[in-house]
Amino acid sequence: MSRRPLIYALSDLHLQAPIEPYLFTRDKEATFRRVAEEAHATGATLLLAGDVFDLTGMTPPSFGLAEFFQAIHQPAPSAPIHDQVETQIGALAETFPDFFSALSKLASAKRLRLIPGNHDWALSSDSGKRALADRLHVDVADLGMQVTYELGSYFFSCHGNEYDSANTTRDGWRNSGSVITAAVYHAIIPAMKQHDGKRLSKVAQAVPAVRPEENIVAGIELHWGDDAKTLLLAFVQLLYANGYFTGFDKVRVWLATRLFRFLLTPDSIRDALRDDTNLSATTREQARRLLRDKSLKVIVMGHTHELDATKHYVNLGTWIDHVPGLAHADLVKVDRSLPVLIVYDDDSAALHDCRQLTGAVTDAHLLWEHDKD
Repeated sequence: MSRRPLIYALSDLHLQAPIEPYLFTRDKEATFRRVAEEAHATGATLLLAGDVFDLTGMTPPSFGLAEFFQAIHQPAPSAPIHDQVETQIGALAETFPDFFSALSKLASAKRLRLIPGNHDWALSSDSGKRALADRLHVDVADLGMQVTYELGSYFFSCHGNEYDSANTTRDGWRNSGSVITAAVYHAIIPAMKQHDGKRLSKVAQAVPAVRPEENIVAGIELHWGDDAKTLLLAFVQLLYANGYFTGFDKVRVWLATRLFRFLLTPDSIRDALRDDTNLSATTREQARRLLRDKSLKVIVMGHTHELDATKHYVNLGTWIDHVPGLAHADLVKVDRSLPVLIVYDDDSAALHDCRQLTGAVTDAHLLWEHDKD
């Protein structure tokens, strides 16, 4: 007897609009639609496990953006900026109509589940739920939104960001991670495009895909040239204005930017930024703890953007073209995998790479498998 898919799960798509570069491209939208249609055709549920929409990337810094461009002697970009969840969802729906159409079909069949992540936590607000439901032409209840999700012996964690101190969302989705994301999208990338558009276009495209984010500092130093320190100083001041630094780091950065600028070096800036180098190891350890506390076989998470799997833990990775840094060697070894997890009715599961999807997801390249035994 053949097994039947119960759920298709994926995470960290990071849809963003209208300011480019898009991390979620037209090609990825076409692949996603095929995955969603397969889930619908098989009677399965589609689970989107967080950071589906990059609402933090669409939200500009609250303070200091004009001062940033003044400091680096560039005009501030005139691109439209959306900072309300209703207008953000509207812009996304207009930019990616096939994506929204695929979600609408599943939501109407009550076979859509959404777990908010740290980049789209605003979806969990009343206005966020209403805006998304309206664009999908369904009721709010049809969104299937919840913090965690369990299916048989599989547990899908709350995205995974709750184990990352820089990106927890207990008090709302604004945190130090959202501050640096906003600064990267609305300051660093536009500055790179204006500084030397053609030469830095590939670098600018890669900036939001760098993980961990502190690695962009070395890239700025490498690619910007003699004025790198000016840009880095403006970047730090923008982060400071928006509350990124706390405690002793806040005092140290204030002294370095106001009184002792010679102390502000790329190394000292990297030291002052949140260090996510060990995030994958931390998440894996949290999965071990959950396995001890629950009678489950497999823990599933996202957030780290890194595919990771053991016998009883799998991370869904990301649909972002993951880049380790901005060095020339980094830019030629991009991880372009598009992972999709399928859980079956016999309690088995398989993670597939849909990057070159030519048939069914079940036939795509196998990345990880959990046998029912």
